[in-house]
Amino acid sequence: MAFISEIHYQDFISLAPGGEPEFLEVTLSVDEAARSSDFVVSLYQADGSLAAEVSLDTVTSFPHPTSPGFVIFQVGVSDVPAGIVQGGTSFLTGPDNGGGPVEAYALTDTGPGGDVISFFEIDGVSSTSNITAVGGAADGLTTTTIPPAPTGSSVQFDFFGNRVDEPPTPTTSVVCFCSGTLIETTEGVKKVEDLRPSCSYPANADQVVTISGEARPLRWIGRTAISAAELEENHKLRPIRITAGALGNNLPVSDLLVSRQHRMLISSDIARTMFGVEDVLISAIKLTALPGVFVDDSVKEVEYFHVLLDSHEVVIANGAPSESLFLGPEALNTLSEAHVEQVRNLLPEQIAPDIRPEAAAFIPENHQQKEFVSRYQNVA
Repeated sequence: MAFISEIHYQDFISLAPGGEPEFLEVTLSVDEAARSSDFVVSLYQADGSLAAEVSLDTVTSFPHPTSPGFVIFQVGVSDVPAGIVQGGTSFLTGPDNGGGPVEAYALTDTGPGGDVISFFEIDGVSSTSNITAVGGAADGLTTTTIPPAPTGSSVQFDFFGNRVDEPPTPTTSVVCFCSGTLIETTEGVKKVEDLRPSCSYPANADQVVTISGEARPLRWIGRTAISAAELEENHKLRPIRITAGALGNNLPVSDLLVSRQHRMLISSDIARTMFGVEDVLISAIKLTALPGVFVDDSVKEVEYFHVLLDSHEVVIANGAPSESLFLGPEALNTLSEAHVEQVRNLLPEQIAPDIRPEAAAFIPENHQQKEFVSRYQNVA
């Protein structure tokens, strides 16, 4: 039953409203999802050479919003090598080399008795077609050419293999704290919704305390309210609950709710062994492999807060080290247009096209995060 259910690319034939970062989604049955490591997405260049291969057990997954018994796996820009990502948002070209270096996409079941399920190349005005794979799971096979999506839509398939192209389904990669989160400031602990940014309170803005003990002025706070209906429609909008003590060393000191891609700082000898550094930033969704960390389906509605300092920092949230808003290209593409404009007016130097902000700590690739969490769990 496994199939590629959506291919979203950004180029002259299919542009996403709001610059939605590119992604490819695969739908598996629950039984197939239990062996997700058997399913591989292979990305090929126009000459057939292998650009990247991604195992589905290393990417973000979530229950199908309308079909119980199925799970969606999403391959995004953070799941592929940085060398094939353009502008922080593009790795799927779509037709005719329009947006990136990848021209063809294969889905393969590598388990016993498995085979290549589909191998697509998207047609264009002067198409690069009949791509033959060299290496990887689809080695030796030739693409099936499919038509492009209408402008503003992504390529989408239903359970019966029919094309049902619509505007791309949204991702939720932006870094957010939930209302009620306690942030350490020079005036003591404050709820995130009560913080005073310099854009609104220039004379008495809050100074946020970083993990190094230094004070940093709070430059901006964005807030996004998600209704019960929106949570029901899009499971990816649900927050991750990190229960008290789940990260070890009695951290956090109380339950912490964050968005799924919000990163927590983990310090461990395992990080030094794997990456040569002691501190790493790990996405909350990856931490759900730990006991006491889970997608909170009980939340009826949620309000997310984006905390922006002069640079990417590690702050203290409910006693645990956690990141502030990181203004990388992927995050900017998930902020609303109004929020981007506010940030641009406040800190134009942080979002200039030629600026690549520096992370406050090392951020492993997604597959590395999964391996790290697995090893961390075994010794925690």
